[in-house]
Amino acid sequence: MCTSRSGQGVQAMNRELLRLYALSLLVSPLAVLFTGRRLHSIFNLGLWVLAIPAATYGFVPGLLVPIVDSLMVVREYDQETAAERALRVRIPRTRASILAGRPAMMTERPAFIEESAA
Repeated sequence: MCTSRSGQGVQAMNRELLRLYALSLLVSPLAVLFTGRRLHSIFNLGLWVLAIPAATYGFVPGLLVPIVDSLMVVREYDQETAAERALRVRIPRTRASILAGRPAMMTERPAFIEESAA
């Protein structure tokens, strides 16, 4: 078990993702809603509305479409949060900006900007 603060944050994030993946298997529009994509959750609900009558008439694989859609949305949410965490770690912050609650400012140009200008 991790005792550091960052280890606890990672464990909490993993638990949240496990809950989202389990929720996407059970109630996929709700899992999509918890990722913050309201319109996509309405779309996923519409997929369920179309999938249930299709399954009634014998097209059972149609039930997998909304579930796979929600799994893809949760995976994309996971990748976005991982990228945000990586950026938060890499950008240095001064003590004054932390105390003032301001976002970190980049003091030098990233290497990819310098390469594209050349």
